[in-house]
Amino acid sequence: MTITGYQFDKAKVTALHDSILYHWLANKQNFILDGIGSEMSVTIDGLSATVDTGAAIVCGRMIEVTSQETVEIPANSRGYLVLYIDLSAENTATGVPGESNYEVQNNQISVRFVTNLTQQDLFQGGLIYTFNLGTIETSTSSVVRFVSSNSVKKPAQLHELTQKDGVVLYGYDTDLNDHTTTGVRWINQRCRNSPFPNNYGFVETIRVATGMLQIATSWQGGWKVFRRAANSFPANTVWDPWTDITPIDPSNVNLINTGWKSAGFNGVQYKRTGDLIGIRYEFTGTGGTIDIGTIPSNLWRPPQEYVFLVQQYANSASANSHLIIKANGALRVADSVKGAVYKGQILIMM
Repeated sequence: MTITGYQFDKAKVTALHDSILYHWLANKQNFILDGIGSEMSVTIDGLSATVDTGAAIVCGRMIEVTSQETVEIPANSRGYLVLYIDLSAENTATGVPGESNYEVQNNQISVRFVTNLTQQDLFQGGLIYTFNLGTIETSTSSVVRFVSSNSVKKPAQLHELTQKDGVVLYGYDTDLNDHTTTGVRWINQRCRNSPFPNNYGFVETIRVATGMLQIATSWQGGWKVFRRAANSFPANTVWDPWTDITPIDPSNVNLINTGWKSAGFNGVQYKRTGDLIGIRYEFTGTGGTIDIGTIPSNLWRPPQEYVFLVQQYANSASANSHLIIKANGALRVADSVKGAVYKGQILIMM
């Protein structure tokens, strides 16, 4: 037969088939069960981490800690305290199945410290899955930091926007490139691809069907940036660079001061102060046309093309070329003199 059933008389039900059912019933989520034991709370003592009693559903498998499990954490390390599933290990059994003397030694589950999370698909032949209880960091003699993972509790909805008490979700020690579900997260200075890697802050992710927008705000204030991944998520997720968010209200225009920023070409910078745009340049001619960078369109959209004289660093008053500012903000030097050095600055009133 090509059709079978599992919740039927005399049917054979494997651990895999059972876990598939429970995984779907749990909305394909992994979490610690509320109200069972001490809900796998973690305590720290020196270089030891102890996981208390509790139960969890991980990949459709119920895992129960019936007495405290203590794990020794290596000194001067950073990693994760996890429930470790290893389906390649062999379980052993004694006694007669169905009788009171039947006991199983489950060697496929343990509590461990790991430096990297491994989360293979256990429903498609994968063997290893680590359920993160929290990030952990040690000094030479003690655990200096433990942060419980947001994922350990069953979500009130499929994609949580906050914790149960309304507190923002934590995204400590994460890669912002992996923030692909809509929501706001509180990040720390160890987050990868953060626009402010030395500060705490908030990152809001907004996802549509094929793209994402992230807006990041520094906890120190005065820094708000955004970026997009707008090219066929999830098949081709490439994030644009972080870009400063500037006011568009005309009444606030005089508050804008970007400081000097690279135009994308060595030796060429731009700066906006109020309604003035400055371009500072120092480059060497090639004997032809040179593209020397771009002014971002979110900072200034030229209403037309502009042409300016750019001077060689020389005594001759005629030793110059032309800088063309295109309508898209691109900077182009026409008919540069090969080997000639150009230095100067241009100021444009918007």
